[in-house]
Amino acid sequence: METNLEIEYKTMISKEAFQKLRREVFKSSAIKQVNTYYDTSDHTLLNKHIMMRIRRIDDKIDEFTIKVQDNPGVMEYSFSESHIDIHHPKIEAFFTQHQLKGPFIKTSMSTTYRHIIEDDFGQWALDHTFSEHVEDFEIEYEVINDTMEVKQRYLDFLNTHDIIYQKSLPKFIRSLQAHQQTLNELL
Repeated sequence: METNLEIEYKTMISKEAFQKLRREVFKSSAIKQVNTYYDTSDHTLLNKHIMMRIRRIDDKIDEFTIKVQDNPGVMEYSFSESHIDIHHPKIEAFFTQHQLKGPFIKTSMSTTYRHIIEDDFGQWALDHTFSEHVEDFEIEYEVINDTMEVKQRYLDFLNTHDIIYQKSLPKFIRSLQAHQQTLNELL
């Protein structure tokens, strides 16, 4: 399984800001990502600040990812194959190695249409995400190294495009919130 220390800056943006950035900056085709999030019924992973998902990318490849909070970013463990389910041998081995006990169930899903550009410092992503009946827009800057220069580059980008920073919860948290909102409406 590959490991990566993920360091990113991100902010929620309006639909209008998203459309403007699509026209002016992010002109590439969207990559479709269907994310299925897993946890135990009592949210053991969430309580330990761990996110687990299987992501289907452009209906071609699956990517399994576990993210664990780690200062200054998030340690990410992942692998990709043509098809992955929660009982895949590599996932079962990871559970055993890290003493994670299931059973793990699907807790929520989201679909993101992502537009990407890269620069010398990392990768910019412009996301349009759907979870249940909720739709949102976000800009992320996943960086190679966390320096003041990189952070300033991110802030300058927001300023140049008249974007006011709005804290962005992780997609899996937003997906869980949307799922809970749907459950509350049904009860």
